[in-house]
Amino acid sequence: MNGNLDDYIVSVLMFALAVVVALGKGDFFISGYNTASEEKKAKYNVQRLRLLVSSLLALVAAGITVAAILGWDEARRDSLAVPFALLVAVYVVLSCTWAKKKE
Repeated sequence: MNGNLDDYIVSVLMFALAVVVALGKGDFFISGYNTASEEKKAKYNVQRLRLLVSSLLALVAAGITVAAILGWDEARRDSLAVPFALLVAVYVVLSCTWAKKKE
């Protein structure tokens, strides 16, 4: 293992959080959803929202792990910022479309 121990700790914590959210025990970790009124929460398919959030967390954890295993320095890890930002943008769009119930 080439990476810093901190990278592995963060990765394991993010993956554990992904599992918690996927199992339906971590809805309070979903930003926006956790503070929404019951009326607004009813507009979303919570299973789809959980799937999106948990898969995004797992993908980010996998990215951190791969970068740590490959021993990437900080500059190379920073090069992942744009692809991850695009990935987050796709997930935001999906949460506002695919995860919303049809009215």
